[in-house]
Amino acid sequence: MAVHSGLSSGFIKTVLHFGPETPNARLVAAGKPLYGPQPKVKGYLSSLQKKERLCSLAVVPIPYRKTVVGCLNISSHTLDGVPESSRRALEAMAAQIGSAIVRLRSEELEHRQARILRAIRNVDQLITRERDPQRLINSACRELTETRGYHIAWIILMDGRGRPEL
Repeated sequence: MAVHSGLSSGFIKTVLHFGPETPNARLVAAGKPLYGPQPKVKGYLSSLQKKERLCSLAVVPIPYRKTVVGCLNISSHTLDGVPESSRRALEAMAAQIGSAIVRLRSEELEHRQARILRAIRNVDQLITRERDPQRLINSACRELTETRGYHIAWIILMDGRGRPEL
């Protein structure tokens, strides 16, 4: 769950993750929206819905081309249903969100790959100019952790028999 508003922490904890084989996940993966005061799929949040005092529920898969990249869930504590006009608006919004998510993920991947390529280039430059093996190792690890987004980097030197040097 990326964002939520107006729900109890207990409810959030319970619905934070659905395994891929659960009815909830299968419903979303099918790409068909679900609307109603009572879900049409047995067990889909029914007891949680009652406990949270939710009167209506909209489960709208977030599509991108022919795949589902997320799910928009809208509920109300006061409305008994989701009007047809709201359904169309939610589905249009979900489609736009899907395109935006894929574009942002693609941009992030592109930035991450560019950082990795810069790190490779910088380490390659270190290799050609550094003559001290220990400084080379320290500088290469520092390059990867300080400037390229990696959290941990280490290099293990092996002895002539293939065992790590200590």
